[in-house]
Amino acid sequence: MKPLSLLTTLLGLILIFNLSRQIYRLSTADDRIYQAQEKLNKLKLENWKLINEKNRRQTDEYLESQIRDKLLMSKSGETVVVISKENLPDIATATSEIVIQENLPVWKLWLETFR
Repeated sequence: MKPLSLLTTLLGLILIFNLSRQIYRLSTADDRIYQAQEKLNKLKLENWKLINEKNRRQTDEYLESQIRDKLLMSKSGETVVVISKENLPDIATATSEIVIQENLPVWKLWLETFR
C-alpha cells in the first residue's frame, strides 16, 4: 500500500508541475503576442517608408536632381557654376566679380576650382 501512495503522490507532483508550467506559458503568451504585434507594426512602417523612397527615386525629378547635384550636368542652355568653399565669403560680399564660365566641361570647372 505504501508504494501505491508514493506512486500516486509522485504522479500528482508531476501533474502539478506540468500544469503550472503550462499556465505560466499561457500567461506569458499575451506578452509575446503583443511584442510580435509591435515588431510587425514597426516593420510595416519601415516597409511603407522604403516603398515610398523607392517610388520617389524612380521619378524623373529625382533622377534629374541627382544628375544635376552629383554629376554637375546641366540641360542645354544652362550654365554650371562651381564655387569653392574658400571663395564663398568673397563671392557673397562682391557678387559683381562673379565670372560665369559658359559651356566648359565639368572637369575643366573642377580643375579651375582647385588651381
